[in-house]
Amino acid sequence: MNEGYLAEYMRISDDDEDLGEGKRESDSILNQRRVLENYISGHGELSKLPVREFVDDGVSGVSFNRPGIQALLEEVKEKRVACIVVKDLSRF
Repeated sequence: MNEGYLAEYMRISDDDEDLGEGKRESDSILNQRRVLENYISGHGELSKLPVREFVDDGVSGVSFNRPGIQALLEEVKEKRVACIVVKDLSRF
């Protein structure tokens, strides 16, 4: 694996009803974070990398015109990312 960090990407749709008043992020994002952390901790090579989160909370996945994914793609273009993990491909 090349030098760089591990990028966690999480997304929940703009249709998510879970982001209520006073909440910083949806429960779905919290759950995705837990899944990713468990996966990473169970894979020695990945668990050694520094981690950076990219999140689109309440953003439609219809296009890549999302702030979090755009920031992640810029990091990939700059060759700063060694690995990207997502809960499942529908989040990407």
